[in-house]
Amino acid sequence: DLPYPYSQDFSGIVTRVKGVRESTRAALVNSLKVASYLKATELTQDPAVKAFAFYNTGNVHAAAGRAKESIEAYKQVVAIAPDAPEIHYNLGLAYAADGQSQAALDAFKQAVALKADYVDARFNLGIAHGTAGQYREAADAFKEVVRLKPDHAEAHFNLGLAYLELGDDASAKAEIKTLQTLKPEL
Repeated sequence: DLPYPYSQDFSGIVTRVKGVRESTRAALVNSLKVASYLKATELTQDPAVKAFAFYNTGNVHAAAGRAKESIEAYKQVVAIAPDAPEIHYNLGLAYAADGQSQAALDAFKQAVALKADYVDARFNLGIAHGTAGQYREAADAFKEVVRLKPDHAEAHFNLGLAYLELGDDASAKAEIKTLQTLKPEL
């Protein structure tokens, strides 16, 4: 059993507050969740429970658009569970949201190093490379995504863009053709 009521429905508590706008209510729910998770980290010495609590804290902060806070929470998880690719992936997303391009690249690379077939991490690695103007590396990442998941339309689209940036019009056209097959509505 977890040392703190993780499954408690905080929204039920908050919805009883009369006259509170929905955005305020959502902020209160998020604050209660974060407080609950942080309390759990104080009440236990179990690394798995601490990692779980910090991970969820990071997720709540990320969902609320608080990138810096989510980064700090995810870094706590990485310190406890450095071999979990999902943590590095989420950390990469948080760094990207905070405009820390190199840190995002490093986190996505680590996620892919830990789990080579992690499609979402590899796709976001390609996005991060493209954002940094590293189009060859972006193309390589997107090629691997479409190898792992041939029907990944967004990867085909971004691979086509990378090819255009590299001046490879023939390959870009081939990706557009594949994309039209996958998503005829485009």
